[in-house]
Amino acid sequence: MIKIKKVQMDLGRNANGQLFIDCREDLPILDVKKEINSLGGHLVSEGCLSKTSTNLMHNVGYAFDLEKNEYLVEPSIIVWSKSDMSSGKTDNGFEVEQKSIKIVEDFCTKKTKEVEGFFINITKIFEFFGFFHVRSLIHWNHLEYRKGLKIGDRTEKYLKEIYPKENDWKYKDMIWNGEFFEK
Repeated sequence: MIKIKKVQMDLGRNANGQLFIDCREDLPILDVKKEINSLGGHLVSEGCLSKTSTNLMHNVGYAFDLEKNEYLVEPSIIVWSKSDMSSGKTDNGFEVEQKSIKIVEDFCTKKTKEVEGFFINITKIFEFFGFFHVRSLIHWNHLEYRKGLKIGDRTEKYLKEIYPKENDWKYKDMIWNGEFFEK
């Protein structure tokens, strides 16, 4: 059985996001948070594990959503966090970058603008720790941890890992195809 743990997130610059989220204990979200925090950034979340989500990766606990109002997004779906520091580097090689980036200002019209400052490429950090970043302007804030998922496995296997006493899941017979769960 894999335990669910409450993980404390950072509050956003506008006090947005959830302060505590439920995560699988095998999800390396604390490692991601440590890297981002050590560079003066904040990890702000809209959620992780959800029994009621229509996204099956949230049901099985392998998804993480960034809080949309906290981050800057390039048209190529690279996500940046503002840093409170003007320099810094982690043991894993991530660093604060002083730069000008073109970000999406309006996701409907795809209008962009240039911003300057000190930033952290959090897309690289998430990918370093095994997260897959969905490269879509609609779902830019959605990341999935796919390590350990095996093609052909049913969602029931992963649901039982975290909810061993339940068995009335709506989507228990969905099959992992390498990219998503399908019938």
